[in-house]
Amino acid sequence: MLGFLLLCILSFLALTFFYKQSVHEFRLNQIEWSQGDKLPELLSEKVPIILRGRPPTAFWTQEDIHLRSIYSTVPVFQDRTLVDWIVGADPGTVCPWDLDHARLLGQRHVSGLELWSDRALNPLLYSQNPLVRWWLRPFHSCWAGNKGLWKTVAPWTAVFVTQGALVCSIMTGAVESSLPVAWKDVFPGDLTAYDTPFVGDLKFIDIVIRPGSILFMPAHWFLSWKALDEGENSVCPMVCTVEYHSIVSRFAEWAGRRRIQST
Repeated sequence: MLGFLLLCILSFLALTFFYKQSVHEFRLNQIEWSQGDKLPELLSEKVPIILRGRPPTAFWTQEDIHLRSIYSTVPVFQDRTLVDWIVGADPGTVCPWDLDHARLLGQRHVSGLELWSDRALNPLLYSQNPLVRWWLRPFHSCWAGNKGLWKTVAPWTAVFVTQGALVCSIMTGAVESSLPVAWKDVFPGDLTAYDTPFVGDLKFIDIVIRPGSILFMPAHWFLSWKALDEGENSVCPMVCTVEYHSIVSRFAEWAGRRRIQST
């Protein structure tokens, strides 16, 4: 029994070591949806990936929220419904709900994101190795509007829009020491030398995401997004994320939440 426990501890430490390895290099791979069988090979490089040509979807759009009453049952707001919020949301609105609410919205019986992921997206990741299905479990979230800086925890996080367009700002984990102490939810482009002494070291790139494209982000990178200004055609962007978590990354997420709650 003691030997088995020791083996489990050593295995967890080894998995944690490999989980913490990341590539601090601004390199972007791009493939078409029709080349989805090549996705697992590119994932092994641990750099961001753009998957283009995603088939159109009808879930998690403003029309979808207005038409289906299921959204009014999700307790996102205390004083109004999600429909009411969407009506007054402009393209520059910052998403007001947290990860827990976003995951409620992502469930198959609400937005349908989970069901679509099971049918269309997950098979691309699991195609070459069925064991990956056991190791990486998807967690689905729905957002609307802009979202400030956050750090990816899952080995892979897929980000895409169902309506509107985004400018995603991404940074490698190497910049963390140069960020301000209160970096969560800020936008990199808004930082100045007055609040961030080492702002000159914060190198980031902007990627435009429109319906039909999916951005895959590896773990330990920083990411934020804003609505792309397209003039009169601008709408509050409707955003979906699918985080592919391992046992180790789920533990890291739990530990991170406990650390925030204790401060």
